[in-house]
Amino acid sequence: EMLAAAGTAKVELPLHMVINGKPQLTLSTPTGQLSGNAYVGEATTVALTVQNSGSAPARNLTFSSGNPSHWKVAFHPDRIEALAPQQTASVSADVTPSNRSLAGDYMVTFNARDGNDSTSADYRVTVLTPTLWGGIGIAIAAAAILVVGFAIMRFGRR
Repeated sequence: EMLAAAGTAKVELPLHMVINGKPQLTLSTPTGQLSGNAYVGEATTVALTVQNSGSAPARNLTFSSGNPSHWKVAFHPDRIEALAPQQTASVSADVTPSNRSLAGDYMVTFNARDGNDSTSADYRVTVLTPTLWGGIGIAIAAAAILVVGFAIMRFGRR
């Protein structure tokens, strides 16, 4: 009662609440298939999607790759200013295997990074030899068969 009689001062303080969200990136292909074919020395375009499933925008997204020696990978676009929460953006990567690459499977890692978060996707590239060499091989075999056939017809069996 003494306090009530003396009076109490009511103090109002402003309350500020800051909710911090964060981006959460995932990188894949539109179909989810993380493999494809490429030819030695020829650029093959790989369609990629980067998604922000977080609660804050991803800003200044950049793309990079980890790839076998002497391979070239170029991203289009190579930078995205902002990707809003729950949004997806399309990116393409031109993958060019080295002229020294042998036929077989290789791994290329695609990376997407903003200031706080990063993600990657491993993509298997099956390198094929150009079909020109297959055609040349068939032509050489056909020519050899024709030469042998002609020799048998011309000279017969003796």
